[in-house]
Amino acid sequence: MQQIPADVLERFLTVPPIDISVDDEDMGGYVAQIMPTLTSADLGAEIQVKIWEHELSFNDPEYPDLAHDGDFEPGSVEMFVELLTRTRNAFASMMLITTLNVGHSGMAGLSREGDVETLNVAMDSLPDDFFDITLEKAIAARQKYIDDEAAFAGGLKVIKIMNEEAMKRGYTKEQRAQMTIADAFGLDDPKE
Repeated sequence: MQQIPADVLERFLTVPPIDISVDDEDMGGYVAQIMPTLTSADLGAEIQVKIWEHELSFNDPEYPDLAHDGDFEPGSVEMFVELLTRTRNAFASMMLITTLNVGHSGMAGLSREGDVETLNVAMDSLPDDFFDITLEKAIAARQKYIDDEAAFAGGLKVIKIMNEEAMKRGYTKEQRAQMTIADAFGLDDPKE
């Protein structure tokens, strides 16, 4: 198999800068998405990275039944840093060597009070070269993606083994739902 020199690979994977807009998402979350502009690279696809509504805490006194804790407070610096990190990593894992030009309100806008200021604080907290995707960053992001997928597949494999063991034992659906990993692998059996 022929090896491709790094400089040739880098030249092949390099695309013009990509304009990104951070906006509200229709369902109550936030989205960073490609903003079609004359200067942005045309990748021939819409790409969106989201912080989903269910990831956000919700504590509106008018709707106490819907209150729940999420991973992030809506519009917090931590939430915007996570969204920007996911965005950079998504483009990097696609092996696109580029610069992301991040702005806001290019599409749906940021409608919550203070969101624009908080996004700017989040962007200022990141390293200067954060949105510059190099070959090294792309390879690291792609490896993380591969490792995450392998870990997920490993978890699915355990579930499959547990299900097969439960079927061998003739468990009902209710018994299978109660089965633990220790039970499936005989880890809590005093004979073993």
